[in-house]
Formats: sequence, C-alpha cells, structure tokens
Amino acid sequence: MGSIITGRLDNHFPKPNRFVSLIFAVISSVCTGTIYAYSLYSTGLSINCSLTAEQTSKLASGLSIGGIVGGFLGSYILDNIGSELSLLLGSVIIFIGYSILFICFRNSLSYFNLLNLAIYLVGCGAQFGLNCALKLTVLNFPKNKSTAQSFPLGFLALSSLIFSVLFQKLFHYDIENFLKFLAISCFLMLFSSIFFLKHVKNDAKISADSISNPNIINSSTKIVDTVLETVMKFVLSKWFWIHLVIIGIVLSFGQNFIFNVGFIINAQYPILVSKSKHFSYSLSNLKAINISIFAIANCCGRVLTGLFSDFLKNKLKFQRLWSLYLGTIFQCLAQLFIVILPISFSNLVIISSINGFAFGFAFGVYPSIIAEFFGVKYLSTMWSLENMGVLVSLTVISKYFGRVYDSHSNNSNSYSITKVCLAGKDCYREVFDWTFAVMLIVSMLVLGLIYLRRNISDRS
Repeated sequence: MGSIITGRLDNHFPKPNRFVSLIFAVISSVCTGTIYAYSLYSTGLSINCSLTAEQTSKLASGLSIGGIVGGFLGSYILDNIGSELSLLLGSVIIFIGYSILFICFRNSLSYFNLLNLAIYLVGCGAQFGLNCALKLTVLNFPKNKSTAQSFPLGFLALSSLIFSVLFQKLFHYDIENFLKFLAISCFLMLFSSIFFLKHVKNDAKISADSISNPNIINSSTKIVDTVLETVMKFVLSKWFWIHLVIIGIVLSFGQNFIFNVGFIINAQYPILVSKSKHFSYSLSNLKAINISIFAIANCCGRVLTGLFSDFLKNKLKFQRLWSLYLGTIFQCLAQLFIVILPISFSNLVIISSINGFAFGFAFGVYPSIIAEFFGVKYLSTMWSLENMGVLVSLTVISKYFGRVYDSHSNNSNSYSITKVCLAGKDCYREVFDWTFAVMLIVSMLVLGLIYLRRNISDRS
C-alpha cells in the first residue's frame, strides 16, 4: 500500500542513498522534537483560551499519551505496511493537531476537549516520524547502527532549542504565527521524508540477519508464524520486563530534571542573588540558559554514546550494554551533584550539563540494544512497548518531587503562582537522594543483564 502511494512519484526523484536517508531521518526527528516546544506556547495558550493551571498541566500529559498511541499505531503500520504510509499519516495528523491549536488560539476558543484532542494528535503524529527515523536508520547502517541512530536521537534532543531560538528571534514571541509555522513546517518535514527516508535495498545482504533474527530471544524460543505471536513471545520474556524497568527509570529521571529545573532554579535564585551584588541574570534568562545547556549536552551524550557503543561492539567485541552501564553511572553522579554541589552559577551550569549529558549517553544507545535483543524487524513495535514504562515511573517521580517541594513552600495552594520555596537545596534534596539510590540499583541491574547475556552467548 505504501509503495502504491509514492511509486509513481518516486520516478521523479533521485534514488536515495543511505546518507540522504539519514539526513531525512534527522529532519523527521526534528519534527518529532517540536513536542518539547510545548512550554514555549503553553502559558500563552492557557491565558488566551482561559484554561486553568490544572487543565494546562493535563494538556502536557496529553503529549505523552498521544505519543504512546502514535507509537503503537505507527509501529504496526511501519512494520506491516511500510514507511511511506506511516510518514504520510504522521504528516497529516500532526498538521491537523497544530492547526487546531492555531485556530483555538487565534479565536480564543475555550474548548478544553478540542485542545486536548489537538495535543493528542500532535504527540501521535510526531511519533510516526520518529519510529520511521529510528528503524530505517538501523536498517541502512547495520554495522554502525548506534552511531547512525545517534544523529536523529541527538537532533531530537536539540529540536526544542532550535525552535526556542526561532520563537524568540524570528517570531519575537508571537504565539499565533509560531503555531501556524509549526503546522506547516512539521507537515513539510514528514511529507518530504516519504520520498527520501527509505531502506536502501543495496544493503539488504549486510542487514539480512539483523532484520529478521533477534539476537537473544531466538536462542531460547521456537520460530513462530505471526507477528502477534512473536511480539507476545517477546513480551512474556524476562528480557522485555528488565528493559521496561531500565528504560522507564533512565527516561523518567532525565525528564524529571528538565521538567523541574525551573523549580530548582527558583529555589536557588534568591541565594544566587544574595551571594553576588552584580548578579546580572534574570530568573527567566537563567532558566533559558540552563535549558539550552541541557539540550546541547543531551545531544552530545547521544552522539558520543553511539560512537562509543559501536567501538565497543565492532572493535573490542564487547556488548553495547557496557555503554548503557556507563550512562547509568553518569546519571548516578548527576543526581548526586544536584545535592552536594554548593549553590553558585557555575555549579548550576555543571548540574545542567552533566544531567543532560548523562541522560543522552544512557538513553541514546537503547534503540540499538532493543534491535539486538528483539530484531530490527520488530524494533518499532518493541521500542513503543518498552517506552510504556516511563508512564508509571515519571508519574511517581513527578508527584514525589511536587510533594517534597510543596512541603518546603510557603503557600499550601498547589496551583498558586505565588507559591515559593526559599529553602535552597532542601526544597528538593530528599528527591535526588532517592533518585541517586534508585539509579545505583539500576546500574547494578545493567551489570546483571550483561552477565546473563554473556552466559547465553557462551552457551550458544
């Protein structure tokens, strides 16, 4: 079906090669990263559409829910029909989502359910593009899958920074025109990828084994007949649940920092000002600087972990899991530094840098690990299923952070904009003491996974 949609038009375009496909994988990832630009227009949207703080918060969670729905639906289409239809649907869905947001903002429409639907569509459409980018990159670069995948994953992390700069410099904080730009640009990015983001058939011989054969599961299970039976076999295996826990914690701890760095800076800001008579950064500038630092460091971590894991696998013949283990150690240190470093501008930059880098280094290698455990053929489906773990862990850590922060604040109203915590690091110390301990346990779990996989490889 996908080939029918684009078959005739393909004749009018140059035949794509692996590197052209990689460029459009990056473009698709940049489109997906626009979901992280929600904070740029969320406040203006809530004011213009007369939303409560609780409703605005629910819209943010809708991006994640829409992403999960898009992950399942997009994975099924990608794995069973093809990338062309997946990208076409993604481009249309995300265009409709941003268009509804634009219309509601322009006309000050206070229809929460309609806005919620729009946010779901944005998250859903964005995930279609990311699924295609990750799977087709692995297919086109089977021997260096981590290095190749690090580029779309890296630009996914940078996307929020790119659109933040555009929002400030090009649109001068004009939310209405920015939403129109998101609708048009995201549609064009995904639609153009239909013709260039492809599995280059010349590499079929190289990748034949990795496309169909899961590295670990096949050593202990029989060949099954249908896609559903295969996926169910994977889900019932211990490997699925181990990865579900690890991915959930790695991803949620990284997102917890970026979602709550504003609260951390709020708690530190009075102390930063009192320590220096010439402290020239406003609160909003300080937040923007640290969010940008986190995004850049996150991108660097994702690219470096790709290079490092391919070096381990291809040159040293080590497991890629060692790269994940190193990433979890970095995340342990990142949680610890938030608590132990004295409050200062330079230490705040260090905290944002190491949290961004550690998150990128640990998370960036994971799609390649999933491809090796379950096979590239089922990468999109299994990656979507494995990412479900973040829903539980992020909900728990977010609520815990809020409860601890609120307990040190001077206002008992959860939704009051005047709520302030002036206790410095005590506002959040308890949270990151706990996350440090949990991440330490996760690092040991990764070591156990390395040991189990080595034993299976030795027996086979």
